[in-house]
Amino acid sequence: MALENEMRPTRVFLIGAAKCGTTTVDQMLRLHPEVFMSPIKEPNYYSTDINPDNFTEVYRKQSLHDLDAYFAQEVLEPMHLDFVRSPQQYADLYRAANGAAVLGESSTSYLVSTEAAENIAKDYPDAKFVVCLRNPVSRLKSHLKMALQGGNITEISDEVVEADMKKPNQGWGSTEMFLPLGMYGKQLEHWLKVFPKAQFHFVFFDDLIENQQKVFDDLCAFLNVSIFALDSEVHANAGGMPRFPKLNAFLKGSKRVRNIKDRMPESWKAMLKAQWNDEAAVVNIDENRWKEYYRKDIKKLESLLGLTLEHWK
Repeated sequence: MALENEMRPTRVFLIGAAKCGTTTVDQMLRLHPEVFMSPIKEPNYYSTDINPDNFTEVYRKQSLHDLDAYFAQEVLEPMHLDFVRSPQQYADLYRAANGAAVLGESSTSYLVSTEAAENIAKDYPDAKFVVCLRNPVSRLKSHLKMALQGGNITEISDEVVEADMKKPNQGWGSTEMFLPLGMYGKQLEHWLKVFPKAQFHFVFFDDLIENQQKVFDDLCAFLNVSIFALDSEVHANAGGMPRFPKLNAFLKGSKRVRNIKDRMPESWKAMLKAQWNDEAAVVNIDENRWKEYYRKDIKKLESLLGLTLEHWK
């Protein structure tokens, strides 16, 4: 039994927060030869409180696929996210792990889920967790920008943020959760009641921008895997805002347009994206208003982590 436990791979979950550098950290982990990350980056398996039946039509189109067909493939192709519910399919995500020392996935819904922590504790009580954190107002701005790019909204304003909070059936996939996703203190308070703090590693977005190699070194040390120099910096999910938001939203919702885009060469997609997006566009919202909104939760986070985050207030 002791030998079996010794040989059991470490499980790591990158649980969020969304729009805080999680995709970049996920890609860094995928570069490591001792780490195997799920081919579905965000399988969301343990977020059992999130019901796809409640998703908006737009989010359903963006996130749900024919999983039976997907898992019938001999080699599972990379996919951004879905909501895997079958235990066998979840296990199959790691069928090509080939003895990797660390097995992981990066579902950002886990941090806000009310059930993910307890569900993971049943299967992997000794799991390790990576949490990416960012100034919540900066996270909000990035989220608004992504929602505009995705066609989920057609303008960026404080009124759009307010309207999202007033929608019925608040929750992942049914609303954007612009403000709730930045409540890290509230979310981590729940997780730290289920797992000891020693099983968590925190990555701050500013550190990721300033010194990616050090972030990678610290992450490797946390996972107890070898440390090596990155060939180059990893950049993910960067981009401008669409020049024509309403037309962008219409095209994003068109199945015919999506089918055409899927068949395009990557070079064409890159060229169109460069023409379609305004890289210099600025997100204009009342930052002081939202700083005040998050102030109390930031204090909770400071207390939980034993850190000072005055530059966020």
